Amino acid sequence: MVRSMELSWILLFITAWHHIIGIGAMYPDKKMQYGPGSFGDDTPQFLLFTYSGNLTMKTRELLAGLFPDTYRNPNGCPIGITLFIVSHDANACSVHRMYTRGHEIALSGLNYISRVDTWNKYDWKASIKAQQLLIVNASKVDQPDIVGMRAQRFFPGNNEQFEMLNENHFVYDSSLLIDPDANRLDRAKYIWPFLMNKESLERISCQAGCPNKTFHGLWEVPVNQLFDLKTMGLKCTYLDQCLSHCHNGDDVRDLLLVHLQYVIRDHRAPVHINLRPLTLDSPIALDGIRKFLDHVHRRHDVWIVTMSQLMNWIKVPTRNSLLAPKHFWQCNKRVYIKCSERGKNTTVARVTLYQVMDVNKLLMWQTIFFVILFIVAYQYDKYSTDVLT
Repeated sequence: MVRSMELSWILLFITAWHHIIGIGAMYPDKKMQYGPGSFGDDTPQFLLFTYSGNLTMKTRELLAGLFPDTYRNPNGCPIGITLFIVSHDANACSVHRMYTRGHEIALSGLNYISRVDTWNKYDWKASIKAQQLLIVNASKVDQPDIVGMRAQRFFPGNNEQFEMLNENHFVYDSSLLIDPDANRLDRAKYIWPFLMNKESLERISCQAGCPNKTFHGLWEVPVNQLFDLKTMGLKCTYLDQCLSHCHNGDDVRDLLLVHLQYVIRDHRAPVHINLRPLTLDSPIALDGIRKFLDHVHRRHDVWIVTMSQLMNWIKVPTRNSLLAPKHFWQCNKRVYIKCSERGKNTTVARVTLYQVMDVNKLLMWQTIFFVILFIVAYQYDKYSTDVLT
């Protein structure tokens, strides 16, 4: 009896200690509105800046100027963004330089694609896996660091896309646009990343191409859209879509601050600020982002991180008050290999069909090819024999 009581007290102490040091539940709540750990106001507020599109020398310079090393997170490490690279002719050196600055390189396909609703998982593999290999070979990005993808224009490919990701050991997808179930920001229901199981997928309001199966171990980082504060019901996937009523950088800064303040008062779900080449062409967008960063990077509870960093925190949630002292994310510098951004792009590397295509499918096409070749050769031989006779 005494030993049983002692064991109960030990278990109770361990449970309490885990909550004190910040190791809470690994998964979000069933509605995905509350972060793991149940830390309340001591939950870190994450900002996710992403860029989707081709990466040229010009866009690399704009992004590097927009997110310089002088902006730091509360632990002293530089802020990080996630780049979903599109197309095989991205500048290899530009990709490498963004990677060595500490930003995350993720995938969005070899070429610009009009529709993917008829793709199977082998088509997805031929595009995404091939792009991963190209970036690894040409831009010297470590393959274990390329763990996520986003479907172009946020048009996911139903179950087939996610089967490919799961079978090829990707960590996360970020293709699902979540309907916030509201026409106004103050009624929006923003959610946290979640494991892609059937139960979770049934609870969200996904807009198109949504999966409906369980993919064990694969995470979804859903895109919580911004609201145009002047137009009722207008939601913005990219920041530039919310600028119709913004006249200068101050208006853009205020737009972002209103969203940040709302989620901090609500459940501190991650704030997504999605950029694309069109966003970088807007001077007021660039000015507004700089002013927004000037305001928030000094806060002790706001973290501007990559999606992989967010996933690491979700798997081992830690209170904000203990996050910086514990050095949860190290400022590890990646090795820079000298390269030139000028001249011909060099991302087109030699990638064989054996690397990107499913073996069974490759064998099938090889068999078809040789059957056709045999038929042609047989007919030609028969024709030649008839002519001679």
